[in-house]
Amino acid sequence: CRMLVKTWQQVRSARMISGLVLLVYVIFFALNFLFLLCFRRTGVLLVLIMDMAVLLYLLRDMVGKQSVWEGIHQISQGDLSYKIDISTLQGETYEMGKAVNEMGDGLQKAVDAIVKNERLKAELITNVSHDIKTPLTSIINYVDLLKRENLPGERANHYLEVLDQKSQRLRQLTED
Repeated sequence: CRMLVKTWQQVRSARMISGLVLLVYVIFFALNFLFLLCFRRTGVLLVLIMDMAVLLYLLRDMVGKQSVWEGIHQISQGDLSYKIDISTLQGETYEMGKAVNEMGDGLQKAVDAIVKNERLKAELITNVSHDIKTPLTSIINYVDLLKRENLPGERANHYLEVLDQKSQRLRQLTED
């Protein structure tokens, strides 16, 4: 009874779809009963044929849902290029398969954009580093030449020392 009540609550929460399924089941059950009562032996054959048709439909739907599940699993494992073959799917399962394929495409585009941005950032850092190194090398060389000149005055030597320290620090930063 508890399971029946819980199932009924779930049916009520998904009213539209579950109401349609319930209606189809009641019609199917009534047809089974009608065929058995009205056609007796032939009715048994008709019921078997109808039941087999429903079984085939349910099996086909199950296979479709399994392929959608496989697609979700593959994409969740990182295979963003995985595609569900939606040509054999029908109805709701077709829509789910199509949505999963679109989700994989969207994730692939996002990953591609991130990789492209990372590559551009690395290129920018390399280019800026190179553009800084060229004049920095000249500054370091000129500071070295001025040190060799033994300029008179303590202030000049202090300025050269500050220039040397700052240029060496900038060189270290660009190398890092």
